[in-house]
Amino acid sequence: GLGIGTPVPVTPEMERVKRNQEIFSSVVYKENVGMGTPTPVTPEIERAKRNQEHISSVLYKENVGMGTPTPVTPEIERVKRNQEHVSSVLYKENVGMGTPTPVTPEIERAKRNQEHVSSVS
Repeated sequence: GLGIGTPVPVTPEMERVKRNQEIFSSVVYKENVGMGTPTPVTPEIERAKRNQEHISSVLYKENVGMGTPTPVTPEIERVKRNQEHVSSVLYKENVGMGTPTPVTPEIERAKRNQEHVSSVS
């Protein structure tokens, strides 16, 4: 496994080699940052770039809101109907429910006023 081996004393020579290696790695990394195969920017390259941007934009817009299409099977239809039924039942069970509030004289007055407003409307 890792960390198993013969311990070696750290000598000044090993320290020097280690520092040189770190400096060398840093220099090589910095020299290669941003490098690649340079290509001349021709009118053809510009056209291809614009087309790619346009295609990417169109593909993104076409796929917004889309997911993995699934075939509509009798099983899918049954699940859909059951879900609609469950949603409907849950909605009906929760109608009129809310946070209970204590009945205070102010609540009583508001209730009477609401009944009066409803009967006038």
